[in-house]
Amino acid sequence: MNKVLVIAHREDELPTAISKALQLADSYCADIHIIGFCHEELESVGNFSNEQLEQVKLKVIDKRHQWIQNQITQLDSPTVKVTFEVQWQKDIYKSVLNEVSTNDYQFIVTQHHDTANFFHIPTEWRLLRESQVPIYIAREDKWRSNSSVLAAIDLKNDSAEGKLMRDQVLSAASEFAQAFNASLHCCFCFELPEILIDLDFVDKDRYQNDALEKYLPQLSALAEEYNISEKNIHVKFGNPEKSIASVATKSKTHAVVIGSMARKGIKGKLIGNTAEKLTSYLHTDMLIVAPV
Repeated sequence: MNKVLVIAHREDELPTAISKALQLADSYCADIHIIGFCHEELESVGNFSNEQLEQVKLKVIDKRHQWIQNQITQLDSPTVKVTFEVQWQKDIYKSVLNEVSTNDYQFIVTQHHDTANFFHIPTEWRLLRESQVPIYIAREDKWRSNSSVLAAIDLKNDSAEGKLMRDQVLSAASEFAQAFNASLHCCFCFELPEILIDLDFVDKDRYQNDALEKYLPQLSALAEEYNISEKNIHVKFGNPEKSIASVATKSKTHAVVIGSMARKGIKGKLIGNTAEKLTSYLHTDMLIVAPV
C-alpha cells in the first residue's frame, strides 16, 4: 500500500496540505500519516522544575493532538485511512527525514511558506535539499476542471545524473496527470546571456535559433516517448523561474513537476536552485523529485 506523509499546518493556516493529501491519497490508493509538531522554549520561562516543565510539555502536545484530531474529523474522507502523531520538535525537517528513512512513503506533502532569507531556510527548502522522497508543496485547495500538469525539464545537463533526472520528472508528471485525468505539458527554458547580448557580443536571434535547432528535436523525442501532444511542448527563452511560471499560467497548470539537484552549504544559501526559486513565482502546486 502506498503512503503519503503530511506535515500538519499551523493553527493559523488553512488545512491546505491535509486537504490536498486526501486528494492525492484517493487518486493513488494510498494511506495518509500526519505528523504535527510543537515546540516552546520552556527552559527560559520562570523557575520551573524539570517535572513541571515536562507536565507543561505534555499539555502542549495534548492540545496540539486534539486540534489535529478535530481537523481530520472535519476533513474526513471515508475512502482514505488516516493516522497521525504529534512530536515535540523544533527542527521539523530532521523528524521528517528520519520518518521517511525508516518508512516507505510516496510523497511528503507540506504547505508553501514564503519566509526564506539568508538567515532562515523554510522546512520545505531543507527537505528539497536532503529528501530522496518527492515533495509536494500545496498552494491550492481543489483541482480546477480542465487543468494540466507541467513537467519542467533541463536539457542542458547531459550527464548521466541529468538524464536520469529528466526521466524521473517526466515519469512522475505522466503518472500524476493520469491519476488526476489531466493533460500533460512539458517545457524547457533556456536562459539567454543577456550581458553578452547587450554588449553585442552575441546575436540574440541567431542564439535562439541555434538553441531551438539543438534542443527542440530532443524535447519532441521525449514528448513522443511520454505521449505528450506536440501542442503541449514549450521552449522558452529567459529567466527559468519566470518562464516556467508563464507557461504554467497559460496552460492552466495545477501542478508543476520539477527536479531538484540541490546545492548545499553557503553556495546553496547564496544561489539556491530553480526548484527553490520557482516557489516565489508560482501560484500552483509543485511536485519536486530528487535524483535517486
